[in-house]
Amino acid sequence: MPTPPREVSHKPEPVGAEARGYPRQGLKTSQQSGSSTQDRPTSEVERALMYLSQSLDENWISQHDDVAYYFRLPVAFMEAGREAEARRALDIAARYVRADRLSSKKLSMIYPQYSLLWICEAAARLGQGELAERCVQGIFRYRHPLTSSGLISEPYTWNANYEADFFATAVLAKAAILSGQESLAVSAADSLLRAVDANRRYMASGRFFLRWTWADGFVEKDEDPLYCVTTAGEQQLYFLLGLPTAVLLEVATSFRSMADSAKEKYRSVAQELLLYLKRCKHFFTASTAYGTAYAAAMLGDQESMDRLRSHMLSLQQKDGSFQGLTQLDILEHTAEISTCLCRMKGLGGHVQSSGGPAPPETSDSDDAEIPDELPARYDGLSIMSETHCQFIAITLYEPTWCQQCGGFLWGFQQQGVRCGRCYRTVCATCSSTPMGRLCRGAVRL
Repeated sequence: MPTPPREVSHKPEPVGAEARGYPRQGLKTSQQSGSSTQDRPTSEVERALMYLSQSLDENWISQHDDVAYYFRLPVAFMEAGREAEARRALDIAARYVRADRLSSKKLSMIYPQYSLLWICEAAARLGQGELAERCVQGIFRYRHPLTSSGLISEPYTWNANYEADFFATAVLAKAAILSGQESLAVSAADSLLRAVDANRRYMASGRFFLRWTWADGFVEKDEDPLYCVTTAGEQQLYFLLGLPTAVLLEVATSFRSMADSAKEKYRSVAQELLLYLKRCKHFFTASTAYGTAYAAAMLGDQESMDRLRSHMLSLQQKDGSFQGLTQLDILEHTAEISTCLCRMKGLGGHVQSSGGPAPPETSDSDDAEIPDELPARYDGLSIMSETHCQFIAITLYEPTWCQQCGGFLWGFQQQGVRCGRCYRTVCATCSSTPMGRLCRGAVRL
């Protein structure tokens, strides 16, 4: 890997949790979103959360004293709008943060900062700024001060030949997003871009190297899944590319001041990473690819979303859990899959549950063909008498774009409106235009 440029150090702003101002984003609730079924958890998710609820019992906790069981749970409950359980799960996970007991007997914890990231997101969204700040500072310990690359271990001296890591850099960038530190988020994202640029000559032959040192470039261990994701390999750790893909997209949508050219650059590289993953041998059936479905949803890749979603749903068992080799595997898979399904649904990835068919899909090409003034019949479509959407103001919990104009929906509350019939989410401006009001639920062949 080419030696990265010696950058000016981006030091985290020396402010406390209150000054940082972590926004309390709130949770999805039926009261906030009206009667739209789009915001309700599917039956698969509800069953999964019933299974996860057992791990909130004090008797169960006393027999499972390890952070590995709990760090994913608060976000899983939050995504489904179950605030009381989310707070209970966060209280349990926070015990390990405050007692500095993040090492795990159940997991190797190669990335100890990863558990902090899940807890940080839950704390930030639930208004627990002090806890969120503590998690952020814990993650920042694994950061190179010149390049903003994420490290696999805390450096004891900056004269040492540190080992940086692609996944750890994405964790760093995400923590910067959660704490509102744009310069650091951009600097870490740019470190990801440099790693992708240096990997392009390897990607053509089916290798993506994940770790590098300042002096020697990539650590080229082709057979070690912690060091390289290969397209032909078995048991690849696809999440090591999946999280960075999603984080690049989140950086592109999290800061208003960012130039459009920078946003497009991050989005383009995220698309490149997803295309590489889709070339991998077992990507669509691997347990390490679940989170990548969220990135596919953000990129609007419906085919990849459908294939990943179908595989995930096929793993659900009668008790609501998702298959795994051990009890911890089952708990992890259940929390991660239910989180992913909720996020996909929030971004328009319609999860078909046993409760009925999925909402109808729409395409941008249809919009281009519909004139402002609609005749009784248009291009083979029979228009019902009611052609206008029935919009309800909604609060969104993930980066979302208007399905009419493609613009990002800014804000923390009621960023857009959603039709209760065709399930489209659009901005306030588009909801007042003839094309924006056209309801796909009112159009029949």
